[in-house]
Amino acid sequence: MPPLPLARGPLRRFFSATRRYLSDPHPYERHSTQLAHDLPGTAYYLRRVGRTSAFFVPFSVAFFGWPLVARRWIV
Repeated sequence: MPPLPLARGPLRRFFSATRRYLSDPHPYERHSTQLAHDLPGTAYYLRRVGRTSAFFVPFSVAFFGWPLVARRWIV
């Protein structure tokens, strides 16, 4: 019994669409391996960590330290 042409058609279309999807049609968009990598902006991240810790550290001390202060005032 010969295979149905309708069954071969969808499979063939599926595999050809998959092949087109996985292939790289634009080779000029690949990143060159000869260029140096971009360095991270360390100054930006240091400022960001400084601003965050300027808020987070005092808030953490106040949040977790208030029971110790309250115990001294009460006793």
